[in-house]
Amino acid sequence: MKENDTFSFQRLDLIDKVKVLDTGEIIEVPINREEDFRSHIWGVNGSNKETTSHIEMTVFVEPEEEYIVQRLMREKRCGTVERVDGTHWKYSADVYGVSEMLPWLRTFIGRVTDLICSDEKVTERFWGDIDDLLETYGGEGNAVS
Repeated sequence: MKENDTFSFQRLDLIDKVKVLDTGEIIEVPINREEDFRSHIWGVNGSNKETTSHIEMTVFVEPEEEYIVQRLMREKRCGTVERVDGTHWKYSADVYGVSEMLPWLRTFIGRVTDLICSDEKVTERFWGDIDDLLETYGGEGNAVS
């Protein structure tokens, strides 16, 4: 594998045929590159040609809602979870393909008190989606922070 080649993912159900390579054609991936890439992916998209994006989401959790904290710990994948204060927890990660996290982030709507991402499109999309919900279903204020 050349240093500038990218990792890619293929759906097995879309592969029509395979070709057996001679041993001289086998491409070896340096293990440290593959492990590093794998430790920063959220889903199946992302390219090791791009840089990782840093994301932090702070959520409000009542003391009797420990199941929310347990869910964060269980679903954090390549990120970390830390207690900020008595009612706030922060999820942080550096990931490739950060926009793939949006569906998961949306599951915390109503609890998110802060969302910061080095890819501004992600935060704009998240808060824009909340504004769209407010417009559609009624509500006051502007969700964009």
